[in-house]
Amino acid sequence: MESVKDLLERRGYRWKRVGDKWVTNSPFKPGGDSTPSFYLYPSGWYKCYSTGKSGTAATLARYLGESLVGLPQWVSLPSKPKLALNGYIPQQFTNLTIEELGRVHKYAESRRIFRAYIPGVWLLYGQRRPALIFPHVDTAMTIIGAKFRIIDGTKNDRMRTLGRIGFYFLDARLPNIPTVMYLIESETSANSLWEYLLQQKRSAIVISCGGVGMVPRKLPFNYPLRKIIDYDGDPELYHSRIARYDHLGGENVKLELKKNEDINELWKKNQMYKIDFLL
Repeated sequence: MESVKDLLERRGYRWKRVGDKWVTNSPFKPGGDSTPSFYLYPSGWYKCYSTGKSGTAATLARYLGESLVGLPQWVSLPSKPKLALNGYIPQQFTNLTIEELGRVHKYAESRRIFRAYIPGVWLLYGQRRPALIFPHVDTAMTIIGAKFRIIDGTKNDRMRTLGRIGFYFLDARLPNIPTVMYLIESETSANSLWEYLLQQKRSAIVISCGGVGMVPRKLPFNYPLRKIIDYDGDPELYHSRIARYDHLGGENVKLELKKNEDINELWKKNQMYKIDFLL
């Protein structure tokens, strides 16, 4: 189990001993703080005096988007996973500076993405580009790769892939309630739909394949399926998208929104009620 000290050291934070305490810069402030204000006490409890946040290693791990064993806490893995997260996503992609970490969290919060991602950086020709990492698993729930959402990317240069694409898997199952599985194209919209279903206390699994061009041959679970398919006004394109998903069975859900609007935009604006009847 990683301690608070280890969690931040792995991200490049440097600690200074002050009496029986350790102090470093705050991971909660975009760009860091000018005077280190994050204190770690002998009991393992931390207190950030610049933001007022406090907690334990578990609290900090949730904020940083990972579990205490280095695996995303929202992914259900077998008892002996074939690949650990840090074994597949090399450490250089998750070692961020304080400024980079601040930029990633600030961007995520602007999209109302609070969890189920890993702060990361995409490396290209010596350039470091802060990104949100969405891990992908296969039907055995083994991590096989990841999608990187580059926060300063242009429309045609904002997504990158490491390894293989499988499923970005989000679990909102509840006991004693029938579960519905939703398949959606983008990871950010999947994240927003998942948060909404959790908020509404609906038993569900939300899966993204990372795009219409990456449709899987089969799905990891056998729940009633609803495939949320975007309709942008072109009937021919819409029906070609439906055809790509036909082999999976289930129900097609036609999502017709305004131009440049998606589920993530509705979630940001607290307007998910507009599509609730589709769910």
